[in-house]
Amino acid sequence: MIRRNENYIIIEDHNLLFAAIPKCANTSIKEALVALLPAGTEIGRSKTGDPLVHRQETVPFTDTADKAVVLARTDCFRFGFVRNPWGRLVSAWHDKCINRPEVLPAFIPFGVYKGMPFAEFVHRVSDVDDEEAEIHFRSQTGFLLHDGALIVDFVGRFERLQKDWVVIQKLFDIGPLEHRTKGSHKPYREYYTPVLRDQVATRYKDDIALFGYTF
Repeated sequence: MIRRNENYIIIEDHNLLFAAIPKCANTSIKEALVALLPAGTEIGRSKTGDPLVHRQETVPFTDTADKAVVLARTDCFRFGFVRNPWGRLVSAWHDKCINRPEVLPAFIPFGVYKGMPFAEFVHRVSDVDDEEAEIHFRSQTGFLLHDGALIVDFVGRFERLQKDWVVIQKLFDIGPLEHRTKGSHKPYREYYTPVLRDQVATRYKDDIALFGYTF
């Protein structure tokens, strides 16, 4: 049995809860988790047409409702993956503004448009309060913290994805990850001026402080 509460996926039969933070190898992780489901179970499809545990939807964020589920599930092993905020933002911009034929409807209220320059994207994102932000540019602490404390048992890192995934593999006897939607953009540092770098550092200061990221 699977339960979905917007940004958290629970696989009841294995007492597993995944905090799905966009642009942190979500597609690869969901495809790997399919192996834990009964034969024939399928919820959603990836960009390549492969089955997913859950298709991430862009719906309004309800802080209390989402996190209440995670806080209550002390019977589950709860995990999530995080990513360098500067790199994550480049990935989000490139995927949503450059690669796609049109911008997702959820981005339009924030003034995001097809072909939007990266600098303008950073400025727009930086002006949005985290509680109101679309999930692809919400802070990662917004998913993983409650009252200043982590609500998951394990936090892996995108930068050492395969190594950290071994922890999940051993606990649940599932296979390795395949990086299905690897970005085609340049190394993220090449997109930043000093001003943009500092703007992102301010916008995602909590992510940077908690997870120890540097530019």
